[in-house]
Amino acid sequence: MSIKVPGQQTPHHTQYIYNTQLFNPAYVGSKDYLSLTLSSRLQWVKIDGAPQTHAISSHKNLKKWPVGVGASFMLDRIGPVDQKNISVDGSYTIRPNSKSKLAFGLKMGVEILTVDLNKGTIEDPNDPLLTPIDAKYTPTLGTGAYWYGKNWYLGLSVLNLLHTNHFDGDITDRPHYYFMGGYVFKINREFKFKPAILTKIVGGAPISINASANFLYVETFTFGLAYNNGQSLSAVVSADLNPVFSVGYSFDYSLKSLNQFSGGSHEIVLSYRFTKSSKAHRCHTRFF
Repeated sequence: MSIKVPGQQTPHHTQYIYNTQLFNPAYVGSKDYLSLTLSSRLQWVKIDGAPQTHAISSHKNLKKWPVGVGASFMLDRIGPVDQKNISVDGSYTIRPNSKSKLAFGLKMGVEILTVDLNKGTIEDPNDPLLTPIDAKYTPTLGTGAYWYGKNWYLGLSVLNLLHTNHFDGDITDRPHYYFMGGYVFKINREFKFKPAILTKIVGGAPISINASANFLYVETFTFGLAYNNGQSLSAVVSADLNPVFSVGYSFDYSLKSLNQFSGGSHEIVLSYRFTKSSKAHRCHTRFF
């Protein structure tokens, strides 16, 4: 007999505060310089065929106009299945008041799905669902809003507005709704504290809540913890190696019984800011 099992559709990111563009297109253009971010996540490293997610994103505002532009590429690999997403992002920003900005964004792209059955062992070659896919192209569309000030931000977005069916309708991509927020508290001259949250809602699955608490020391080193509701607890560290280059690392410890087999999950994020050192110091918040 067989049953259908619901599962995660979009990749999980522990260091979501440094990957905001992947979740909310309104974030693009929020900096006065061109930024480039690379991230790589290896989930459950001891399990053969476990998820891997690699992404590269870049964005910039156009200065003369309140417009931001960006692009991103993401590869999500699970066993024999590769899902590639190529997106372009655009945003338009207004000023509700002198202390904040409100941006509206649009994300358009294409999803490329491939299934290579040579990467696994086929127990039943007559299974009708075991069909290789060379490349299936489907359009993607998302939108979002991002409201932020000097020490805080709030975001609301929806990705995958276009319903997509895979494997003759047995798997359906559904819209994913994201709510994000964060605030930076100044403790003293050396320390700052930032709680942040990313909530994901998708039909047919429990609400996913990712909460983090990070400390910034002397505008250079970040350390803290992240919690994914009942699933994992993560340690997060990052450092600005110089005014334009940052590196971050996190390790996820599973809170489920899977932990004895998984070996945990690793994630690394690299960020580069194409600007003069002095300007990077003034513009880069080190947190979002």
